[in-house]
Amino acid sequence: MDLSWRDFAAFWGAGLSSLIVLARFLQARPRFKTEPGKLPTSDQILRIVNPAKNMRLIRERFRVKVSGDGCEIGIFTGKSRVCDLGVPGTLLFAIKGEDEREVTIIFANNKSLNVNGRWIVCFTEVARFV
Repeated sequence: MDLSWRDFAAFWGAGLSSLIVLARFLQARPRFKTEPGKLPTSDQILRIVNPAKNMRLIRERFRVKVSGDGCEIGIFTGKSRVCDLGVPGTLLFAIKGEDEREVTIIFANNKSLNVNGRWIVCFTEVARFV
């Protein structure tokens, strides 16, 4: 089987067009980074970076306590309603394209200051806006 430069060009074009189509279907997802809190009242900062060009709507779905005693968790942004600060599943916010948002996480400990709690917090993408 003799392959010419046209055959290689055809393979190259097919591979490149497949990658372009996959890039459109598999768009960039938001990335999550954790940092220590800036204020004495905040324990953790969750920075959500949206690398895509369109706006994303993010919702907190649920919280699961893995370990620890007497610990409660509050998750909110700067624009959260006060009545929703400690209620699981009420956080809903938009992130503009190629921008980032900060989510503050506060651990309120009822028993002792030395008790650590571990949590799993699930965020999902609700919608994309063009």
